[in-house]
Amino acid sequence: MMDSSYSNIATQCIDTDTTEKDLMSLTELAKHLGVSKGKVTSTIIPMGIPYTKKGNAYVFDFNEVYAWEVEQRGYMYRTSYREFPAYKHYRVVLKKQLRQAIKEGDKLEIDRIRGLQDELGYRSDYKVLIMTTVSVGCFVIMATIMMLVYYLLY
Repeated sequence: MMDSSYSNIATQCIDTDTTEKDLMSLTELAKHLGVSKGKVTSTIIPMGIPYTKKGNAYVFDFNEVYAWEVEQRGYMYRTSYREFPAYKHYRVVLKKQLRQAIKEGDKLEIDRIRGLQDELGYRSDYKVLIMTTVSVGCFVIMATIMMLVYYLLY
């Protein structure tokens, strides 16, 4: 079952009036995720993606899948980590909303959006990346200086 904090994600980003066109088949879901149907049945469905079965066919509600993708963020595919398309889209939507709130000077909205980004790990991931990049950069600079000093002294 989905976390209550993610229950309104689809309503924030997409129209949630469920119609027949909002239902996806296994083939359509595989195309949406950019993987094979076998990968969906062997990896994605066991991860807990919401679905129903009509006879032998899997049926996925787009809005439920969207919210689930944002909650799950991604999955391991072979040796790499892949982000779900909805998670990427949600981050873009939050970024646009944040820019708009900053432009309007709405501090409450800015805090709300930054809270959502922190909850998703979006902002903290970039902080870790920046800190790692800075640390590696400093190490390279220090190693270069030490090599220069070594060659100058000996």
